[in-house]
Amino acid sequence: NGFSDMTSLTRLDEKTVLNNLEKRFKRDITYTYIGSVLVSINPFQAIDGLYDNKARFHEKSLGDQAPHVYAIAEKAYASMLTSAQNQSFVISGESGAGKTETMKQILNYLSEASTRAHEGVE
Repeated sequence: NGFSDMTSLTRLDEKTVLNNLEKRFKRDITYTYIGSVLVSINPFQAIDGLYDNKARFHEKSLGDQAPHVYAIAEKAYASMLTSAQNQSFVISGESGAGKTETMKQILNYLSEASTRAHEGVE
């Protein structure tokens, strides 16, 4: 399946990084870490189950989860709560790379996390 975190690669050159991303992409694994940075490759098609189970990311650290946009959103949300510091996301890529969809998923996750945190509060 390739490396889920490319900091584990023995060589960090363009060929090795692209080879790893290609291996994962061919298996419909579109998210890969480089340390705490998430790399996403737009599959230009729906992948069953990719955004189904948000609960599995709740209160988990990055290292405990497979690379996913929800894991990054959870890390930012948890950091915001524990540090009382603003958090931000940097999303970059070419036109059609999936930036808007990624931001939608982040906002959806944060909305649910916030609702979860305030359940029962009037």
